[in-house]
Amino acid sequence: MICSGGWGDGQVQCVDRQGAPRASLDTGTWSISTTAATPDHRSLVVGAVDGRIWWFDGVFQALYAHSASVQSAAVSADLRLLASCARDGSVTVFDLVCHQTIASRFGHVGQFCSVSWTRNELWSSGDEGTLKRWTVTDRDLTIAHMVLVSSSLRMLKLLRGGWAAVEGTSTLLVSRDGAAIALRIDAGRRITAIDISADQQYIAASLDGEIIAIDLARNAIATQWTGAPIQDIRFLEPDLLGFSEPAALKTLRVDQLAFVPFEAVPEPPNRVSF
Repeated sequence: MICSGGWGDGQVQCVDRQGAPRASLDTGTWSISTTAATPDHRSLVVGAVDGRIWWFDGVFQALYAHSASVQSAAVSADLRLLASCARDGSVTVFDLVCHQTIASRFGHVGQFCSVSWTRNELWSSGDEGTLKRWTVTDRDLTIAHMVLVSSSLRMLKLLRGGWAAVEGTSTLLVSRDGAAIALRIDAGRRITAIDISADQQYIAASLDGEIIAIDLARNAIATQWTGAPIQDIRFLEPDLLGFSEPAALKTLRVDQLAFVPFEAVPEPPNRVSF
């Protein structure tokens, strides 16, 4: 199923690949702020403006709550841990097996934050321009190291050994080694969402009515005009991108876009320091 959350009604609507309705979930809140699928695509995590986190795997259940609007949520590769962050800067890790909160820490300053897992290691980013790697144990959550840039970091996604994120509102950053910036693209407009394909060949970013796709294997870039504001994008398959508009869910075959090669010139590592 492909699912999206309602901003004004608190409903989560799910359809099949052909667009036929499959499920309608009522969260009991007035607005959904984020959704995330588990790595096996069998369950759904839903976060709300009122701070609550829900889990759906055929049955809808509330897990825990932040004290502010949920900004991002992600499940670890082994399906054991759920991480989320909220507008108050809090980062929470929840044990899905033992059904209890491991820890909650104030990790960032500002309204926006992102969380992501690589294997079973947690990374988070925030408005203050930090990218933090957290060590997670059965009982605690501690910072292992931190990356600092000159502006806010949003919409963090992890690559093998590196990461992609939005600096400020309109600049896409890609690091292949976790230290130096390998690619910097100033889109000139606000980036609303980014995602990375499962095979990590493609990075996609959405703008107001446009999608930018980057082929990391070939060092090539393509754009696709959609004509309507895009609210979120997710790779459904390695080369199939799903995206949501105000009143529609659509898909795009990224491998069929007209890519243009570019030359990547890495920035010195001192632009990003550990």
